[in-house]
Amino acid sequence: MAFEWQYDELDDFDDLPELADPAVIADDRARLDTAVREEARRALCPNGTGRGRGAERPVHEESPAMTPTTPRGRELLRLLAERVGKTDVDLDDEHDRWAVYADAVPREDLRPLLKQAVVEGDEMARVVVVDVLQHVDIAEGRSWVDGLGTSSGRTFAERRLREWALIHDLVARPRSIVDDLPDLTLWCQRQLVDRVAADVVLDDLAEHGTSRKVRHAARARRAGRRRVEE
Repeated sequence: MAFEWQYDELDDFDDLPELADPAVIADDRARLDTAVREEARRALCPNGTGRGRGAERPVHEESPAMTPTTPRGRELLRLLAERVGKTDVDLDDEHDRWAVYADAVPREDLRPLLKQAVVEGDEMARVVVVDVLQHVDIAEGRSWVDGLGTSSGRTFAERRLREWALIHDLVARPRSIVDDLPDLTLWCQRQLVDRVAADVVLDDLAEHGTSRKVRHAARARRAGRRRVEE
């Protein structure tokens, strides 16, 4: 399971002038990709445990800031690891913990235990909650976001919850979204292209999507669907 990246800027390059030097665009894209991923690591490791420019220690180095912050959190995570079949887990390694969370997120039977584990203060709580949102209804999603309290990741999780609410609403009750598009993230627009089949939504995305990639994908989805109907 991939991280739900907080940033959509990589798609901004799709709207550069077509005559721009491809080598320059490729170089800029590579530099931005590195910057975005570094920023994402800092979002997960706000106390400086992630590897930034000039840092000498590896990302996985043991650090109190990267561990569950309560004894109960560690015990719950250990139990969760056993439930997903991972018995050799280093709780002080964020990669090991993420592997446990990734296996647990899609499993409805483990979500009560997973929720208890992430609210105990793990720095990865926001990332886990955001991934859970795609598997639950809006009411349950609200309870997961509320579990983040006033942590720094709360704002992003709130936005993602609103986006999932809009996606589910448009799947059930399609309508024009031309007025909504300027405020929708590129992530949300891509999800709409993939999940909503109604012409009224795809037409708006094809004409007014905020990146060229979104507009092209909406046109392709619309054309493909019409061919199937014919």
